[in-house]
Amino acid sequence: MQVPETRFVKLDGTRVSVAVSSAAEARHAVKELRLVKREAQRYRRELAKAEKAAKAASTAKKTSGKPRRAPRRRADAAAPVIDNPLSYVWHSLAAVANAAATSDDEAPEKAGTKAAPAGHSATSIARSVARTEEIIASIDACLMQIEARLLDEMAPKRRAVRPAP
Repeated sequence: MQVPETRFVKLDGTRVSVAVSSAAEARHAVKELRLVKREAQRYRRELAKAEKAAKAASTAKKTSGKPRRAPRRRADAAAPVIDNPLSYVWHSLAAVANAAATSDDEAPEKAGTKAAPAGHSATSIARSVARTEEIIASIDACLMQIEARLLDEMAPKRRAVRPAP
């Protein structure tokens, strides 16, 4: 996970710590925490996509033992009617073109599917997702603590400003 450089927020494994000494620094730290949280959530989404692709790749390996056959067609519907030599040449060229087109169409699908990065299994990606979720939970806890302290600091000022009924 690429965490932007911050002044007040420190990430150590899955622990998140914030060191502030004033209300202004606390407000800035809240902004940094929200930035780090957005980055962690983006990373978690990428991991979830990679995990889904890894699971799909592993199930594809399990089921790719025997390819599926197309349903059989009736013999009279499948065979073209060849009346003369030109018709034979035309149908042969069409069959070659059809075979080339279907093989070219299948190749990009196989190349375009997203698989898990090399060396990463679905279980290792799931561990990374769990670790990222733990970091996000720690960030939420830090946010709550800082916001609660800021509100406590603001409370006496609010009481003094309000007129008595």
